[in-house]
Amino acid sequence: MNRRRGGTIDQKVAAGQASEVGERENKRELLRSEINQGMVCVRDAAAAAAAAAAVSATSTSRDGVRGVALHASK
Repeated sequence: MNRRRGGTIDQKVAAGQASEVGERENKRELLRSEINQGMVCVRDAAAAAAAAAAVSATSTSRDGVRGVALHASK
């Protein structure tokens, strides 16, 4: 009757829906992974900026006053 290769029409519809759900889950997981990688990059960039600020804050300025005092006065 409704049988064609590999099952009934209902089974094929169910399999197609399951496949679409699986594809959506894969896309969602890929997006989540990309977001997490982006967050790591942002966190690393923030850490690098903080380290650069710390280095510049502790370096000596032209007149011999520590950069920390100059930075604090800004």
